[in-house]
Order: sequence, then structure tokens, then C-alpha cells
Amino acid sequence: MQSNVFRWKSKNNFTHLHCANKKFGSLNNFSIQATDRYVDLVGDKECAVCGTMFRPTSNAAKYCPTCCEVKEQENNAKQNERRMIQRGGRKLLPKPCECCSVDFTPKSHNARFCTDCYPIAKANAYKQWSKEYYQQKKEQKAALNP
Repeated sequence: MQSNVFRWKSKNNFTHLHCANKKFGSLNNFSIQATDRYVDLVGDKECAVCGTMFRPTSNAAKYCPTCCEVKEQENNAKQNERRMIQRGGRKLLPKPCECCSVDFTPKSHNARFCTDCYPIAKANAYKQWSKEYYQQKKEQKAALNP
């Protein structure tokens, strides 16, 4: 970078180059996005989690893009847990399956079967329902036609 050239950030987040008191506008080739500005000032950084070198998009960046996604998911999970506590929600505790009596963690408060037994229990419930339904229909027809 030359000594008579310096960078300036405008309202529309573009970095403009100034040279010898002459402004080169954003329509010229001298307009550079703000992310390039930080690279010039800071350079590559080391990730706080995995230690790899990465190019930051802001001056406050601490994590590389892959670790940033993982950290974001962890922070979202913590925040959701805090919200549930604030709203009076409860954590679902393990309970025994009604079919095989194995403890499982339910996904909703009214789950009664583990993931292995659920299809079997659903099929049995449908069989029971269909038997009762057809028995009622049979009795209704018998009542209409004596």
C-alpha cells in the first residue's frame, strides 16, 4: 500500500480509496467491499477452537467458518433451553415404553412407545379400531333390518 493512499468506509459499507485528495467513487474499480478492508488491517487469524488459520470477515471474528456453525448450534441449544425454563416449560424425562418396558426419552409429553415399538403399536391400534368400527356398523345394519 502506498503512503499517499488510504481507505475510508462510507455509509453504504464500501471502502473508498483516496489518493492525493482525489476521491475515487464507488463506481470505479477502486471501490472495495468492507470484508477486504478487515483482511488488510488484521490479516489471517487463528481459530480459537481448532487452531486453523482463517480469513476473518470482521475484526471480532474468533472462529473459522466450520467451527462458527458448530458454536452457533451450541449457543442456539443453550438459548432454547433458557427460554424453556423462563416460560415454565419442563424437560422431558425418560419413561418406560408401554410395549417393551425399556426406558426411552420421549420427543413429546404424550409419547407412550419407544421408536422401535411405535410402528407395531400403531398397527395393533389400527387393527383394534377397525374391528370395533366394523362391529358397530354390523350392529347398525342389524338394527335397521330385523
